[in-house]
Amino acid sequence: GVARLIAVAELPDDGASTLLQACLTTPGIVGREAELERLKRLPLSAADGRGTRCIVRGANGSGRTRLLDALAVEAEVRGQRVLRAEGGLSGSRAYGLARELGRAGDAGDELERAAAQLEQDPTDEALAQQLQAAFYAAAQRWGSRAQAALIIVDDCDQADAESLKLLAGLQRTAAAPWQSMALSLRAERKDLSAPLSVLARDADIVELEPLGAAQI
Repeated sequence: GVARLIAVAELPDDGASTLLQACLTTPGIVGREAELERLKRLPLSAADGRGTRCIVRGANGSGRTRLLDALAVEAEVRGQRVLRAEGGLSGSRAYGLARELGRAGDAGDELERAAAQLEQDPTDEALAQQLQAAFYAAAQRWGSRAQAALIIVDDCDQADAESLKLLAGLQRTAAAPWQSMALSLRAERKDLSAPLSVLARDADIVELEPLGAAQI
C-alpha cells in the first residue's frame, strides 16, 4: 500500500504527504498507459538537465487533461516544481496566459502591474517590454539543478498569441535545461499559429486516438 511505497522511496515527510495525496487524487488512466509512459520522460529529462517539450493532441473527451493530471503528480512525487495554466481560462486577452503562469510561479507584482497598465494602453511598447522582462526574470527561477520544473498548459491552442511567444522564448533562457513543458491542444485544430509551430518544433507529439471497446 501507500506506506510501503513511502518506505521504499525513502521520502521525507513532505514527500510522503505528496505521494499519499497523489495516490488518493490521481485519476485512473484507462487505455492510455503507453501515452503516459511517454509523458513521464519529461520530468526525467528535466532532472538530467535536458529539458524538452511534449504536445498532447486529442479530441474533446479523449483524456488530455487526465493525462496531464497524472503527469503533474509524477513530477511532484519526484520533487519537481509544477507550474500549470489553462489556455481557455485566460482567453484571447493579451498576456493572459503569461499572467496565469506568473501567478503560479510567484512572478511578483511587477508582471501584474505591467499587464494591468498595458491593458489600458495596448500600444505602449515600453510596457510590453517591461512585462516580457518580468516574465523571463521570473522564469529563470522555474527550474534549476537543485529542483527541475514542469510547465503544463492545457488547451494551449486557446491561449493568446503574446503569451505563446513568451513560452516559445523560454527555451533560450538559462533555466531551460531544467524545464520541461507539456502542452495540450484539440485535435480539431489543424493549422497551428506561428508561436505554436515554434513550440511544436522538436517536440514529442502524442496523438490520442479514439479508444476501442477492449481498451475501456
